[in-house]
Amino acid sequence: MTTQTVHIHTYDYGASLTSATLRAIDTDALVATADATGEVTADSGLYAVVFGQINVPSTLITAGTYRLRAIAGGQPINRYVTLVGVDAEVAQSRSERFAELPPNGITAAVLATDSITAAALAAGAVNEIQSGLATQTSVDAIQSDTDNIQTRLPAALESGRMAAALDSASIDAIWNEVLTGATHNIASSAGRRLRQLADTVVLVDGVCDAASNAGTDSTGTITLEVGTTTACVGQAIRCENQVRFIALYNAGTRVAQLDRPWCVVPDAGDEYVIFNVRNPLIGLSSLALAGSTAAAVNDVNAVTDKIDTGLVLDGAVYQFTENMLELGPSGGGGGGDATLAKQEEILAALQGVEAIQVASPNVQGNLVLTQGDDYDGVANPRAQWNVTTDYTTGWTVRLTIRDKDDAVIYTNTGSVVSATVVAVTIAAPTGLEMTGCPGQWQGKFDVELTHSSGKKKTIALGVCYINEDQTR
Repeated sequence: MTTQTVHIHTYDYGASLTSATLRAIDTDALVATADATGEVTADSGLYAVVFGQINVPSTLITAGTYRLRAIAGGQPINRYVTLVGVDAEVAQSRSERFAELPPNGITAAVLATDSITAAALAAGAVNEIQSGLATQTSVDAIQSDTDNIQTRLPAALESGRMAAALDSASIDAIWNEVLTGATHNIASSAGRRLRQLADTVVLVDGVCDAASNAGTDSTGTITLEVGTTTACVGQAIRCENQVRFIALYNAGTRVAQLDRPWCVVPDAGDEYVIFNVRNPLIGLSSLALAGSTAAAVNDVNAVTDKIDTGLVLDGAVYQFTENMLELGPSGGGGGGDATLAKQEEILAALQGVEAIQVASPNVQGNLVLTQGDDYDGVANPRAQWNVTTDYTTGWTVRLTIRDKDDAVIYTNTGSVVSATVVAVTIAAPTGLEMTGCPGQWQGKFDVELTHSSGKKKTIALGVCYINEDQTR
C-alpha cells in the first residue's frame, strides 16, 4: 500500500485529531479522506495525517496544492498543503496559501537557456552606453557653441560667475558708441530716437580754437574749432553755461560775432554747442548787412546805439527815456509843446500803454504786468479801461485774476474815475510758477462792475500775463 503523509502543527498537545479530509481549493470537492491520524510524539503538538489507497485504491493523490480540513480538540483546523504526487512523501501543512510554481517550471536547462552570461552583459552594456552618447557631429556643435560663449565672457569671473552689473569700461563703451543712421536705424529703438533728437537739437559742437573776445560795445566773439564750416547766422550757441545768437560768421577765420557780449569769457579749449534754434530777427538783420562796407555797418551801429540810449527795457517791453524826447532846434518845427512837463505827460501815457493793454467793454484784451511791481499811479500808472457808458453813479469796480485751474491768485477793488475811465490799483503777485526764458506766467482776468441794485456788468476780460522780474 502506498502512503502520502501530511504533518500538522497545532496549539493543542495530546489531543485527538479527527475528520481529516483533503479538498480542492477552488471547488471544495473531496479529494481524499485520511486513513489514520495521530500525534507523532506524545505532547509534541505535531500530528500526522496519513492518506493511503483505502479510499483511492487505484492511484496516488496527484501533485498539487490542496486544502486540509480536520478537527483537533473540538476546534476546526484549515490548512494548505502541496503534494508532489509520490509514494511515502511527507508534506508540511501551512496556514497560508503560497504561490504555486508550475510543474517542471524551473529546471537547470531553463536556467541555462535564459541565463545572462558575462559576454552578453558586456555587449548589452556597450550597446546601451553607445546609443545614449551624442554623435561626433553633435559633440563638435556643442564645442563650437561653448567656444562662442567663452569669447563673450569676461576674462576674470567673479567667484566663477559673470558680474552682476556692467563694469565701468563696458558702460563707457556704450556711452561712447557713435550714433549713425547706418548702425542705429531700427524703428522706435533707443539709438535711433537719440540720433534723431541730436540731429534735431544740435547742429554742430566743438571746442574754442582761440580765446574769445568779450567785446567792447554790444557784441562778443567766439573762434570755432578748426574745420568748422557750418555756423549759420541766427543760430544759438552755448558756451560756459551762456547762450548767445550768431550775428555774423567769417568761415575763413572761423570767428563768429554774437548778438551781445559774454558774461563769462570762454577760453581756448572750452566746449561749445550750436543748436538748431534760430533767431529770425538776427538772420534778417545780418542779411541786410551782408556785403555792406565797414563804414555802412558803423553807421547802422551808431543809429542802434542812439536808439539804445533812448529806450529802457521794463519787463517784456521797452519804454522811452527822457533822452529820446530832445527839444527841437530854435525856430524849427511846427510850434509843438516840447517842454519837460509835456515830455513827462507823453512818457506817462506811453508807460501806461506798456503796462496795461486797454480792452473795450465786453471785448477780450490782455493785461500785462511784471511780478512784484505796483500799478498805483506812483510807481506805474493804475490799470485803466475806457468805457462809453457813464458808471459814476452807484457802481463799484472789482478786478479778479485766476490761474488755469480757476483759483483766484489776485483780486482788488477799483473806482470809476470818470464817465469814460475805470481804474484799478494792482500789486502784481509774486511766487507764481514761471515758464520759458525769460519766465512768464499766464492766467485770465476780468473787470466787473456791480450796481447798488445788484446788477452786474463785465467791462473787460482776457488773458493776464505776469512777466518774471530779474531784480529780486
